[in-house]
Amino acid sequence: MSYDLGIDEFLKIGNAFAIVESGAMIETSAVNAYRSIGDWKPADLREGQNVCYGNANIIVQEKTILEYVERDANGALTGYDIIGGGDSGIRKHTGCKFDTLVLSCNGGEELRASLTWKAKSDASDTTLVHSIPNKPVEMWFNGAIAGFGAIECVGFTITINNNTDWIFPIDNTITPPRTPKYVSEGQQVVTCNLRLLAPDGVDITAEQIALIGSTTFTFSGSGVDTITITLTNLKHAGRNRPFNPNTLIEYGINYIVENWSVS
Repeated sequence: MSYDLGIDEFLKIGNAFAIVESGAMIETSAVNAYRSIGDWKPADLREGQNVCYGNANIIVQEKTILEYVERDANGALTGYDIIGGGDSGIRKHTGCKFDTLVLSCNGGEELRASLTWKAKSDASDTTLVHSIPNKPVEMWFNGAIAGFGAIECVGFTITINNNTDWIFPIDNTITPPRTPKYVSEGQQVVTCNLRLLAPDGVDITAEQIALIGSTTFTFSGSGVDTITITLTNLKHAGRNRPFNPNTLIEYGINYIVENWSVS
C-alpha cells in the first residue's frame, strides 16, 4: 500500500506555475446503457465520449495564466497543454482551452483566480516539480479601481465565460478514439460585481441607462508585477440592498460587460 501527499504534487498551466490552493484534473469515459423491450437489464454497455477537463484555484502573482483566457482579435482562444500529478503518475491534458475565469479580491485579502478548462485528450507524461514564481502575491492594498466614479469598493468579482465545448466528428482516424477532435469557443459572457460601502446613484428605472465606456482594476506596487484588468462597455444590471444587523452592509452592484483584456 502507498499514498500520495499534496506536497508531492505539481500543476503546470501552459508555460506557467502558480500558488495552487486546490483543483483537479478529471478524465471521464461515458458508458452508454442500451435498453430494449423484453428485458429488465441493459442489452449492451457501450463506450461513449472520452473527455478531459479540470479546474484550479490560484493566488495571483503574475498575469501569464490570466492571459490564456483572453481571446484574440478574431475571437479565438489559444490551446495549451496542462500537466499535473504526483508520485502515482503524471497526466497531460492536451489542447486545452480555458472555459471560465473568476477573478476576485476582498478588502484585507489577496487577488484570487479560479479557472476551468476543457481538453482534447489525456496522456501520460514525465515528472516535473512544482515551481512557484518568486514574486510577491498581489494584495488588496496594491489595488486601484477606476472608471466607476466616486466609489468605495470593499470587494469585486469579475467572471469570464468562454462557453467552450467539445466537437466529435464522425471519424475513425481520431486518436485516441472517442475523444473530441476540437474544443470550440462559444459566446463570450463577462459580468462584474462590486461590493460598495454606499449605494450607487444610478436610476435603474430609467428608459436608457448610461453605458460606462471603460473601467480598470490595477494591481501594482513595490516589487509586485503590474496587472491591469480592463473592462469595456459596461451596463448596470441591478443592485442588492442587504439587511443585516450584525455585519457591515455591503451594497452589491452588477454589470454586464461587452469585453475585457489583461495587460
